[in-house]
Amino acid sequence: MSAASAIADYADKHRIRKEQRAKAAAAPAQKIALAPAAPAYQAPSWMKEKLPAGWEMRLTKENRVYFVNHATKTTTFNDPREPQNKPLPAG
Repeated sequence: MSAASAIADYADKHRIRKEQRAKAAAAPAQKIALAPAAPAYQAPSWMKEKLPAGWEMRLTKENRVYFVNHATKTTTFNDPREPQNKPLPAG
C-alpha cells in the first residue's frame, strides 16, 4: 500500500465517522419509558383521628413515635387510636 492510498484510506474512514456522528447528532433523541410512579401512601382511617383526651404524641431521641397518657402517667409505643381487634393481613 502506498503512502497516498494509505492517506486516502484514512481520509475515507475519518469522513465516514464524521458523517455517522453528524447523523447521530441530528437524529431525534430517543424517549426512555419510565416506570409508573408508586401510589402515594394512604394512612389507615383510624390514624387520621385525633388522639383521645389526655394523650400526647412525642418522639424519642431516635425519632421513634411514642404516646403519653397524662391521666395514668404512662407511656406506650402502641397508638391508642389503633383498633385493638384489628383483622390479620390476608395471606
